[in-house]
Amino acid sequence: MDALGDTVVGHSGNTCVASTAYVGQMIIMPNGQSGTLTKLEGESRRCTQPGLPIRAVVDFEAPQIASQPAPCVRDMLGGTNCVKP
Repeated sequence: MDALGDTVVGHSGNTCVASTAYVGQMIIMPNGQSGTLTKLEGESRRCTQPGLPIRAVVDFEAPQIASQPAPCVRDMLGGTNCVKP
């Protein structure tokens, strides 16, 4: 029923934040993922944790992918160094 109600009123936020939160604020979730608040939707009964009564939309940043070293590189002396897979 909550999902249907959200569709009717246009709510899409799945994150609960403090009443002091503001649009544009960077937040870090308990799992370490960070994002920017893009919309505050007001108090919600879905937000059951005391201190986090406001439902919000967060634009989460894409996870950083660790870059892999090139398989072979040439050093300054002209030698080749290869990384073993």
